[in-house]
Amino acid sequence: MGASETHRLSVGGHEWRYQLGGDGARVLVLLTGGFGEGVSLERARRFLPDSQRLISPTYPPVDRIGQLLEGIVAILDQEAIEQAYFLGPSLGGGIAQCLVRRHPSRVAGLIL
Repeated sequence: MGASETHRLSVGGHEWRYQLGGDGARVLVLLTGGFGEGVSLERARRFLPDSQRLISPTYPPVDRIGQLLEGIVAILDQEAIEQAYFLGPSLGGGIAQCLVRRHPSRVAGLIL
């Protein structure tokens, strides 16, 4: 897997940080289970194929789930990704389920 890089994006007055790594055609977004740092791509890549492109956002402090969904979709748009798979434990799983309801065309599959 290629080296990961940290990117920044402003969405709705909140700064989003996300790690991006890998160079495969298939994209997996790693949604963390809490309001901490995003999943370390260096740790995650030990368990995933090299052909997998990974995105790991860190959630900014927001008031509504809609703001989280807006930020995640903005990251996909920034990276020119039409569809992705989403892996989400705990809180990340809840976010993924809301995302598939609000933006079904952006979700290729869920791992909860």
